[in-house]
Amino acid sequence: MEREAKKEKSIGIGTTTFFLSCFGISIYDQASHDSYTNYQDKLPFETTFVTSAVTGIILAIITWLVLTLYDCHKKAREDGSATTLDLFKKELFSKRAIIDLAIIIIVLILASVLGLILLSLLVFYIFILKGKINWRK
Repeated sequence: MEREAKKEKSIGIGTTTFFLSCFGISIYDQASHDSYTNYQDKLPFETTFVTSAVTGIILAIITWLVLTLYDCHKKAREDGSATTLDLFKKELFSKRAIIDLAIIIIVLILASVLGLILLSLLVFYIFILKGKINWRK
C-alpha cells in the first residue's frame, strides 16, 4: 500500500472516531446530567473536545502502525531475505515515517476542528431558517 493511501485511511478513521466520540460523550453527558440544574456539574465542551481529539489521534496512529506492519509483512513474504520485524523497525524509525505521523496528526486536528465549526454553523443556520431565533426583539 502506498504512503498516501495509508495516510488517507488513518486520517479518515481518526476523524470519524473524533466525531463519533464527541457526539457520544455529549449524548452520554446530557442523559446522565439532565436532571442537574447546576451547570458546573456538567462536562465542559473543552473536556469533550480534548478527550475526543486524543482518542481520534491514538486510533489514527494505531491504524497507520497496523497498515505499516501489514506492508512490511507482505514485503518480507515476497523477499524472503528480511524478517517482518526488521522491515518494520526500519520503516518505523525512518525520517519519512515521523513526517507522515506528524502530517496525520496535524491534518486530523485541522479536519476535526473545521468539521465541528461547519457543523455548528449548519445547526445555527437551521434554527435561523426555521424562525426559532427572533432577531427583531
